[in-house]
Amino acid sequence: MPSDGARLAKFGFGAWLVSLAIAWIAWGDVMGLGFFGWDTFPLIEAGRFSNFEELGGALSSELMEGRFPGGHYWRPLVHLSFGLDHALWGMNARGYHTTDWLILALNASLVIALAQLLVGRGRSGWAWFAGLMVFLLHGVHFEVVPLPPRRADALCLMFTLLATWLAARKAGRLSIGASIAALCAVASKETGALAPVVIFAFAAGGTRGALKER
Repeated sequence: MPSDGARLAKFGFGAWLVSLAIAWIAWGDVMGLGFFGWDTFPLIEAGRFSNFEELGGALSSELMEGRFPGGHYWRPLVHLSFGLDHALWGMNARGYHTTDWLILALNASLVIALAQLLVGRGRSGWAWFAGLMVFLLHGVHFEVVPLPPRRADALCLMFTLLATWLAARKAGRLSIGASIAALCAVASKETGALAPVVIFAFAAGGTRGALKER
């Protein structure tokens, strides 16, 4: 008899595969696009590295090495993601779009996993698939998926969802994993500072398995 953890892992992997397929159908045309966004090339330049010393410099420097006109920010995970893309793909835009496609599918899977945890699998039925479609086909992604520089939003969402899911599983107990994910959300974009607030809400409510009857 499979354990709850094994069933959860199996469902999560299946949801991710479904998310990949739907995301490809909906957003596959993005793969053929070039680089869009005035800040694409400064981000690639700021994140690229060829050794550990340069990697440390990329992670410790300001966003776009201080050239971002909207203010001074520190988003090391954005620099890291662009640095890894450059190491793998060079200046091939398709590689950067592939990374954004994978992040989109992972975010969709986390949305479904969190909903399943809160509502309970027995109550959700096929509603998880409807939620998956709503998330993946939402118009807001037109402002994120085709534009690699908007990856900060996708990364922040990914780590916030992960932190929330881990916190909900702990049912009010301290989760080191959730804490690390929350820090990663902040390291992706400043709005990630809301992640600890969400975690605290779940810890205070002691929610697990399904929403408590009100």
